[in-house]
Amino acid sequence: MISQEQTIWSRIDHFARSSLPLLVTVIAVILGVIPLHLPDSEVIKPMLVLACVYYWTIYRPDLMPMFLVFIIGLFQDLLYGSPIGISSFVYLIIAFLVGTQRRFFHGKTFGIVWWGFMVVAVLAAFLFWVVFCILVKDYVSPMSFIFRYLMSLAWFPIAFVVMVLVHKLIPPRGQ
Repeated sequence: MISQEQTIWSRIDHFARSSLPLLVTVIAVILGVIPLHLPDSEVIKPMLVLACVYYWTIYRPDLMPMFLVFIIGLFQDLLYGSPIGISSFVYLIIAFLVGTQRRFFHGKTFGIVWWGFMVVAVLAAFLFWVVFCILVKDYVSPMSFIFRYLMSLAWFPIAFVVMVLVHKLIPPRGQ
């Protein structure tokens, strides 16, 4: 017979495991603000939050709904000192677009998923650049955004492996 205490602990465990996508994404936000003490260190930091939004939108959209994507973007902007809403704007567009194509990516090889990230990341980098140019009311060289894009592509396989390992800890849908 299952006791009341076991039921409470199983619910807490389920909640904690279901919160892992959010936790991993928040950790990615925090990793982005860690100073590297290198010249132009901002351009060598990959868009790890974008990788998280992309992955969880494909594989567990129920655990990364749009309102969480919005809040993560706001949190990132607050921590980075970016104009409030820029990250939310970009991540919501990406989550929407990826969400419309998730059936295509689900069950595909890593190469196909990485290719999809290449497309999504170039779109995100472009959107960040355009919005930044609009906000500063001046042309800004896109080179830093291009380099961040390339760094994101290079780091995506590592981020993907981490998220796959975390995904194995999450209870299946419907449980």
